Amino acid sequence: MKLLRILLFSLIICFLIIALHHSNLAQAQGNEPTIEPSFRDENTTGVTITYTGLIAQQDYWVCWDNDKQDCDDDAGAGRKKFESGSDKTISVVVCGKGEGNVKEGECGNDDYFLARDDYNVRLYRHQEDGDVCCDNENLIAEAKFDIKHFKFDYEITPPNPKTGEPITVKILETRRPHDDKGRNDYDIFLEKRNGQDIGNEQNCNAVPIGDRGGFDTECTFPGVEVGEYQFDINEYGEDFTYYIVEFTVTDTGGEIGDEHWDPDGKDNIDNGLGAGPPGKNPCAGGTCKTALGNLSTDIGAFSTQFLSIAIGLAGGIALVLMVIGSVRVLMSSGDPKNVGAGRDMIIAAVAGLLFLIFSVLILKFIGLNILGGIV
Repeated sequence: MKLLRILLFSLIICFLIIALHHSNLAQAQGNEPTIEPSFRDENTTGVTITYTGLIAQQDYWVCWDNDKQDCDDDAGAGRKKFESGSDKTISVVVCGKGEGNVKEGECGNDDYFLARDDYNVRLYRHQEDGDVCCDNENLIAEAKFDIKHFKFDYEITPPNPKTGEPITVKILETRRPHDDKGRNDYDIFLEKRNGQDIGNEQNCNAVPIGDRGGFDTECTFPGVEVGEYQFDINEYGEDFTYYIVEFTVTDTGGEIGDEHWDPDGKDNIDNGLGAGPPGKNPCAGGTCKTALGNLSTDIGAFSTQFLSIAIGLAGGIALVLMVIGSVRVLMSSGDPKNVGAGRDMIIAAVAGLLFLIFSVLILKFIGLNILGGIV
């Protein structure tokens, strides 16, 4: 029984040491980065990344390259040193630069993001004693985000196609850079709804439209016979389908039917039905209301709160053991064996409680002066 009590208190102390260590290192490790805006497509002009939960006034590296090895070698898109503010954050604005890489700042007229799902802007700990930067041991946080394909508007004329009447598909909006033909051309296919290809395949080329500063893109198809058809609007030279638009042709005038955005589900964004109902943040203001009180969403503050709860629990266990030991002594009826057992329990509880108090004080002192200085 005595050995069990000693083991119990040892486990409590070990838990407190781990909790205190984690509480102080959590700020060095940082929290999950925030990325704005929440929805991003090829016409997004900048993405703001905020790293939080850092150590104030400390240096960190931000790597612009998607490749981890290039981050470590300072090759490719490169990296930059930043100092965290008094609010323990670093905030950067980035724009796309090539295949999955980024550069600092808002997008200029000729800059743009590519539609892809693997952008990753990493934050690394800065080492004062050498040039070691961006290896796995110094990795603090990864800001991963995707860029969706731009969902442009289009127009099909005439709206009620008749037999033999030419049909035109016009793309009404452009992607960044808006004056770049290579960024604003599409493959548009006309085929029957039963999947039969009727041979009217045409690649759209950008056409200047005066002083608008951009391009319209349109394809005109020769008239077809009565039947059910569809247009497939695809990325030029690639396998991404933007829209499938169904329509009918009759002698008296058919109609434009259903529209299917991203029918292959590669982007998984709004399909024209609109966004769902807005959600509610259960932890508004950075605190979550629980049965244990208001818990902070900041990892450092939460660790401190959790540690306080653990200390209170450990103190409660020690108090219960003291009460049980006292009851044993009072109920011993002079039996030396029962008196000794009760006395041992009280001594163990008091010793454990004193050990707990002094351990917390010492570890907090160490944490503030040593662990808090780890970068």
